[in-house]
Amino acid sequence: MSETFISNAFVSEALDCARRGNVDIAALLAQAQIDAPSGGKVSPEAFGRLWLGIAEAMNDEFFGNAARPMRPGSFTLMAHAVRAAPTVEVALQRALRFLKVAIDEPYGTLDVTQGTAQITLHDSRNNRSAFAYRTYWVILHGLTCWLADARIPLKSLSFTCIAPWHKKDYRQFFGAPVEFKAPIGALRFDASYLKRPVNRSEAALKRFLRAAPGTFLIGYKFNEGTVSAVMKVLKAEEPMDWPTLPDLARRLDMSAATLRRQLAQQGHSYRSLKADLKRERAQTLLRETHLPVSEISNRLGYAEPSAFFRAFRAWSGQTPEAWRKS
Repeated sequence: MSETFISNAFVSEALDCARRGNVDIAALLAQAQIDAPSGGKVSPEAFGRLWLGIAEAMNDEFFGNAARPMRPGSFTLMAHAVRAAPTVEVALQRALRFLKVAIDEPYGTLDVTQGTAQITLHDSRNNRSAFAYRTYWVILHGLTCWLADARIPLKSLSFTCIAPWHKKDYRQFFGAPVEFKAPIGALRFDASYLKRPVNRSEAALKRFLRAAPGTFLIGYKFNEGTVSAVMKVLKAEEPMDWPTLPDLARRLDMSAATLRRQLAQQGHSYRSLKADLKRERAQTLLRETHLPVSEISNRLGYAEPSAFFRAFRAWSGQTPEAWRKS
């Protein structure tokens, strides 16, 4: 199985920001231990070093792409401000307000319509680059995924700017349809994630910040490698037949330790992927069938309905019956 790498296009976009800020590119690349930014592969760790180096050199965690500089340390303060929120929705609202205060524009607002959460970007400028908006979404989506303790799959994104030459990379990176020259800039995902409780300790926050931005900025990105291979196996079988992690690793021709490491690098665990798929199946069955909750619990592999009730409440903040009615 292949490791995760950062696209050369994303690296080039970041370096273009540094050039506009009159940063010494050669020194920046040497510090990040990147030998060939226009060819070869850049690891998440190297890209994380590059990201931090640009932010420090430009004194701006937003790389000069916002109305005001986002001074180094701002992201850490934002993470502290949101990690104790009761739900993902409350945390996300706080993060949006924080970013508006920090950078002024672009700024986002959250709305929920027919089960879809939409963050709409507002910006008085009409000539901001796709990378500027991409940076906003990467920061916000990565933080939200960490708060939810899950990779939140995106339904779609829209950008008001013109498409960059490497627009296919945007589709691959976010794993969702991407539209350019759209009437509004927006990011959309399943609103059920907003109800997830946030339970992040101070120690967990410290680990998260130590890993940022390398694993953070790409850890929750759509991936066609290990995560995709694991999900393909899980989706092909019923939950009661899902393999143990060692058995799954053998089927994927790798060691259990390698499988754990590659999933962790992408912000996942085998347990979290199984929980995500069970949640999706549970919501589909509740929404599209009239099956009793006890039958749904059995289909999802729970030994007792009470265990399913506890899991579903942790996912959504509601009982299965209440979720079905709403």
